[in-house]
Amino acid sequence: MRSTLILFVLLAHSFISYAQSGFEYRHKIGFLIAHRSLMAHLPVAPAVASEFSYVHQTKNEKEWHHAYRQPL
Repeated sequence: MRSTLILFVLLAHSFISYAQSGFEYRHKIGFLIAHRSLMAHLPVAPAVASEFSYVHQTKNEKEWHHAYRQPL
């Protein structure tokens, strides 16, 4: 339980720090819709996914940084 709390605090801190490197976690949920009878075998339950990313802010040094508006 304690390690889960520490991990949560570290992840929350990375969301607060802007223009720095950090980690990001996203939890996603969606549904598969059978729009044809051939797709009837697809699961009815919602699809669940998680994404864990490393985010780095560019330093605006290169030409393409300006073209893409300072990407992460």
